[in-house]
Amino acid sequence: MNKQIKLPNGLATVDVGLTMGVAVWRGDPYPFTKEIKISKNAKSLRDRLEDGAERFERFLSVNQAVNEVLIEGAEVFDSLKSMTAAKRGDVLWLAYLAGTLHRVATFYATDVDIIPAKKWKGQLGKEGTALRVERINGLRYASDHVTDAVGMGFAQVPEVWKLKAKVARRVTP
Repeated sequence: MNKQIKLPNGLATVDVGLTMGVAVWRGDPYPFTKEIKISKNAKSLRDRLEDGAERFERFLSVNQAVNEVLIEGAEVFDSLKSMTAAKRGDVLWLAYLAGTLHRVATFYATDVDIIPAKKWKGQLGKEGTALRVERINGLRYASDHVTDAVGMGFAQVPEVWKLKAKVARRVTP
């Protein structure tokens, strides 16, 4: 297991929602992470999308090392929670937001894509994702959204995400 594992560098991974989790990858297992919260005062769909776009744009404008952005797309899962969210229109709202963020990111990055959650994490739930991320880099993040953004980045290196290769960890992160 002497093979050097190359982790993403210059990649921003984004978990969309009223609270977005963002991870900016710098080639090591400890990405810079941040939550971006859409204002509670933004009541209409248009206002929420505009607020999310403005906040995301401000974030990207100060993180100039980002040349690639990967945004989690909206999906309906086979669960009561997911089906209820779909009925309320939450899944459509997330899809709109992902598209809005995609458009914003094209002004700051050369490569921008939307990835379905099932593609990067399969059937893992929130707790499974948190445990896998912790097993990889030894950290437990306070936010599920940040954890998903970090997990999405690790999933770009399948041998790391599937726990078939280890990454060099710091003694005290």
